[in-house]
Amino acid sequence: MRAGWGLMNSEQRLACQVRLGDAEGNLLGCGFICGQRHVLGCTHVVAACVGGPLKKGDVVSARFPMAPFHRAQLVVRDFHPSDGTEAMGPAIHRLRDLCLLELAPGFSFPVDFVAATPMRGTLADDMPVYALGMGHLRDEEGRWSGDVGGVGLRGALGDYDDLSRRRVHFRDEEIAVRRGCSGTGAFGPGGLIGMVVEKQEARTAFIVPLAVLGDMWSFDLEAPTAVQSGAAPPGPAAVPVNRAWLNAFEEFDRSDQVAHFRTAFKARWQDASGAFMCAIAGLDADLPLSCRERLRLTLRPFLEKQGFSFRKFLAEEISWPVRERFDVAGEFDRMRNVIAYHVGSDEAGAAAIRQGLNDRHQPSAFFSMIDQRHWGRRHAQLLRQWGDLLRELSSERLEKPCIHFIIFRLDAGQVDPAAPEPMHRLRRFYAGALADVNDRGVPGRLAGTELLNDFMFDNVETWVERVGAEMDLDEDRIDDIKAQARRSLPLSERFRLDAINGWIRQLA
Repeated sequence: MRAGWGLMNSEQRLACQVRLGDAEGNLLGCGFICGQRHVLGCTHVVAACVGGPLKKGDVVSARFPMAPFHRAQLVVRDFHPSDGTEAMGPAIHRLRDLCLLELAPGFSFPVDFVAATPMRGTLADDMPVYALGMGHLRDEEGRWSGDVGGVGLRGALGDYDDLSRRRVHFRDEEIAVRRGCSGTGAFGPGGLIGMVVEKQEARTAFIVPLAVLGDMWSFDLEAPTAVQSGAAPPGPAAVPVNRAWLNAFEEFDRSDQVAHFRTAFKARWQDASGAFMCAIAGLDADLPLSCRERLRLTLRPFLEKQGFSFRKFLAEEISWPVRERFDVAGEFDRMRNVIAYHVGSDEAGAAAIRQGLNDRHQPSAFFSMIDQRHWGRRHAQLLRQWGDLLRELSSERLEKPCIHFIIFRLDAGQVDPAAPEPMHRLRRFYAGALADVNDRGVPGRLAGTELLNDFMFDNVETWVERVGAEMDLDEDRIDDIKAQARRSLPLSERFRLDAINGWIRQLA
């Protein structure tokens, strides 16, 4: 993560963008990363995601343009109503339509995220303004379509409407603010200058200036020695997180899960050239998506020996129903069409999907998230039907591996710390779910891995010593890393993977 004063290029502006959505996965607006765990956005966007009056503690879903398959949840920490009906803020302006969100426990930003860097200097009239919003696109005939995508905004800074709003003018509608752009960061040549908050006319919009945003989130606006407009901004700030340790974290532990996955991969693909499902189960604090990536990485040597580019072997989401009661046939048909879309098939039958899988240049990986609190007989029935579809795909030899990770998000409320085996309820649920899917004389629809576990501090020290040696660090530096871990992690308790992830992101 990068933060502080400095010039932001287009890649860094992309890396701080957030897309906010509702519980059904519909994207409704934008936000931008302002700190190690925080996002700024518009109250009216977050309220639309929640579907009602906003209150602190509400949760919204988040996606990231720089990492399309990364998912997170954000918690509302503070907000000011969009209509400005609350008490006045500081005397120079009224705080309105601003919302501060924080990562929910167990979630993280993408590895290469960037925190928005504030611009240093005077905001001159007619200064170029850049932003990456979201909204409806035009179809081939030039009409506005139902498709939603990224919108590159280019305009010029105009006059203040009041001290909490400043206009931005655009040359034409194609590069102007539209519905869905609210909450995206607005950037000048040297960094963040504000946040898009509303559209006024077809080619005019308002931003919340940086000084106002500073009352919601400290950007260290009292920076030394302001520079004149047009002067060269300072160079990028030092990166406070050691990227090498984050990269190494992708391979932290999970040896039991890796062993089970490798067994399934050998039996289902290497021996039978078939598609298969592999289950991962854990609490949000266990970072189950990180485990998915760990399992995916274990295939690197095999795939590279087969001539595949591992860089392109990414997991694509096939969303799972987020309620207990649903139409099983309808959801099964939707999922078949989703996988057909991913493999470029015009038809959703098994033969057409198989051909699409074989025609791809790379192996295929998919994932679905199933929430324990929604699990019921319909979910088990749908998962059985999906497993049977994968078996049908495999009735003729597949030319490339096809893996579908089924991730069970377990309910932390089922953990009883006072019990002799605190995870007993979760183990029983997971075992029952696997049995439900693998019954009726068709064993092996869903390969199971070990339930994600917690850790002791000794696991971390051993990992630090191994990774430090691989990095060729001297003993003093390794000891320093271990000392930072001791200050951040409980030495006498067991803790889950998100605690380790949080500590690594604080490494200097």
